Amino acid sequence: MSITREEFHETLGPDGPPGPHPRFHEEREWWKSDDRLGVIIRDKIDDDWSWVNMAIDPFDGKWRCCDLAAGAKSQDEARMALHLSMIGGGSE
Repeated sequence: MSITREEFHETLGPDGPPGPHPRFHEEREWWKSDDRLGVIIRDKIDDDWSWVNMAIDPFDGKWRCCDLAAGAKSQDEARMALHLSMIGGGSE
């Protein structure tokens, strides 16, 4: 389900991974499932899209990247790929 930026970062907590550098990238969408968090990012330099799928690391309980991709031509393309990854479809 779609969530707000604030909900996304609140879920990550203070020990979550760092976000993208605002000079080069901007977060545009945030997603959450039962056990995953996802973010869609626009690259301001290349004018393309990327996404990151995160899960809880079973060893330390922190959110970690478990899948990602860059170079999508549209926000819709990045969203579709993220959703496939979040349900276990991989990043092909």
